[in-house]
Amino acid sequence: NNIVPWKHTGACLRQGWYLANDMQFFLIAPIFIVLLFCRPLIGLIGTMGTMICSAIAAAVITAHYHLGPAITVGGNPDEMWLLYTKPWIRITPYLVGILGGWFYWKWGDKITARVKTLPEWLKVMCASPIWAVTAAVQYGVVFGLYDVFS
Repeated sequence: NNIVPWKHTGACLRQGWYLANDMQFFLIAPIFIVLLFCRPLIGLIGTMGTMICSAIAAAVITAHYHLGPAITVGGNPDEMWLLYTKPWIRITPYLVGILGGWFYWKWGDKITARVKTLPEWLKVMCASPIWAVTAAVQYGVVFGLYDVFS
């Protein structure tokens, strides 16, 4: 599980924390989804607020326990237990997916229809900066911690 301190008792299935996270997210997802569909502004504020609280929790735990930027071999052995496996830290990507699905459901057809009317050169001009930013973020994710691991 991801709540019971298995690091002290041993775990039968070490990756069970991930299944526990998924189940917990599955159980609370309807709250966010129903709010987004019935009361979009409240749902958006609630979802974004939860994401912000998750980021603050990660920052506070990282600062309090002096954790590094990545889980490394020979680093703090409690990093996995304190930060990585907790649902209040890992919920953000799940909520981004919920928001993405809601956004596509609400505006996907309108955006697609509008983009189809644009000339090809304008599509490329609009997409190029997005491709460049995406490539820069991917480069940063892959090589950003080079100094930590070298």
